[in-house]
Amino acid sequence: MNVIKERNLEQEKDLYINEWHFFENNNFEDNLYDVPHDALVILGAYGHGVIKDIVAGSKMEKIQATISNNLLIAGPNFTTTL
Repeated sequence: MNVIKERNLEQEKDLYINEWHFFENNNFEDNLYDVPHDALVILGAYGHGVIKDIVAGSKMEKIQATISNNLLIAGPNFTTTL
């Protein structure tokens, strides 16, 4: 929540978001199973390169393979239109 305050996004959050879920204390894979099934999952996407994806794996691929939720993926050139 500090990121939202630091970037002055509280007003936008209040307009569009009913409930946020932050999972900061557990194992990544365990957190995926705790995501509510009716939640919209929002992911930030940016490239690391093919070699890193092959060697280290991809968090996005892990998320897509684990949860059945709808996903919204925003890249580095994402902009909002209000």
